[in-house]
Amino acid sequence: MAHSSLLLLAIAASCVIACLSAGDVYTAGTTKVELLGKSPNFLVYPNTSNPDVYLAMKFSKLEEREVGGGKVNIHSITSLASADPSFSATLVEVKKKGSNDKVNVTKITMTVDPASKQSFQISCDKTKGKPASETSSNITFSVIMYVGITDDVQFQYGVDTNNNTLYTDVAKGGMKFNVAFNNWVFCTSTNYINLDIDLSVKGNVSVQPSVSGGNLTMDLGGGKATIQFADYALPTFNSSSSNKIAMKVPTITAGNGSAATSIALQLPNPNGPSFYYDPSVTVSATTTGTGGGGGAASAARVSFWAAAAAVLLSMLMFF
Repeated sequence: MAHSSLLLLAIAASCVIACLSAGDVYTAGTTKVELLGKSPNFLVYPNTSNPDVYLAMKFSKLEEREVGGGKVNIHSITSLASADPSFSATLVEVKKKGSNDKVNVTKITMTVDPASKQSFQISCDKTKGKPASETSSNITFSVIMYVGITDDVQFQYGVDTNNNTLYTDVAKGGMKFNVAFNNWVFCTSTNYINLDIDLSVKGNVSVQPSVSGGNLTMDLGGGKATIQFADYALPTFNSSSSNKIAMKVPTITAGNGSAATSIALQLPNPNGPSFYYDPSVTVSATTTGTGGGGGAASAARVSFWAAAAAVLLSMLMFF
């Protein structure tokens, strides 16, 4: 039995790697997510019966900024898609909601080494050139995606004052995103990281975005995508303390299917080794099929850093 289990796990792991290098399409319930090549860009289809309508989400750029908003040019990545990211994939176990059982989900990690870019300088001395020693460091930026979620699951996100574990729920068909920074060196203690996430809806639909508090809702015509942004972050995923997070959701007016919306997450210097942010996204599509509660809205909850914004957006980690 043990050998059989190991064989099944090996086969499953092989499938994960094959999927990552091939189509990068994941379907669960009425929701489909497609990864676009080797880049931090995703397409989210809230209803697989209408493949012409989808949400495009792009992690576009990452910049260290000063209090007044000025960009620290030597600590910025203006295009994550062209930053030569590396990819890895593995199966991980997460808690099934309502029980202590574990289920497998696919974890895909995209990592960028900022110091390998000639425009990125580890030191904050703007007057000197970039020495050879600064072409390699421990600074990394990662987008972490959990996909292939076929059950309602829970990811740990902090503990309460009584040390009870708190969870982020992700429904069947959903996605969870993390954004991770390792060993980022801020030029001043008051500087922050600005992450831009671009969202646009494609298809023959009229988009009517609306903003309420920290939530952004985009009507996809027969479906909705709601991104819920927390206003706090944790030093670590199992911490009981929190830090305030600033987020800029711009004033949005009605547009057409090609109109883009940009979200800016302002992630402060954690003044410590780690920082973890976990907003969540809900995608719902109205279905008309029969059986299993046909005609009801099918909701897929997505946690994403992230990062953080978009349909299916982000969480942020410094560790």
